[in-house]
Amino acid sequence: FKAVLIPLDRLINEAAKTTGPAYWAADGVHPTAAGHAFIAQAWLKAVGAISRESAATMAIRRFKRAVKRPDTTAADEETGGYSV
Repeated sequence: FKAVLIPLDRLINEAAKTTGPAYWAADGVHPTAAGHAFIAQAWLKAVGAISRESAATMAIRRFKRAVKRPDTTAADEETGGYSV
């Protein structure tokens, strides 16, 4: 069927090395808002809709920016700073 395989387990494990796994899936199974955004970015990358930079790299960069900014809003905290 020419389906695109996105190795989410590997990508999320890579991202979790920096952020901790609960950031992406608080219960270890169901994605948080940040986890859903991460999955969407990985899919967009896989189908060529966004740059070749890894979804994990983009997500970690956004996480680090959010951690450095003490002025995040409740909406930012709920989505991990992602536009979803």
